[in-house]
Amino acid sequence: MEVWEGDKGRKVYGARKIWLELNSRGIAVARCTVERLMRELGIRGREPGAEEAADDAARRSGGPAV
Repeated sequence: MEVWEGDKGRKVYGARKIWLELNSRGIAVARCTVERLMRELGIRGREPGAEEAADDAARRSGGPAV
């Protein structure tokens, strides 16, 4: 889990970043394996567009973005 938490503990790595990080540390692993393990462990990266959707909803309601 050290790789997933990252340097700042943000926990926003997706499968691609985790795969790249593991390979840069000399741990040879296939990206599909990283994806499968993330699914099994319930780890999800940030979904594309999630922040934009929250901003759009906030603009429509007149409130701050979440």
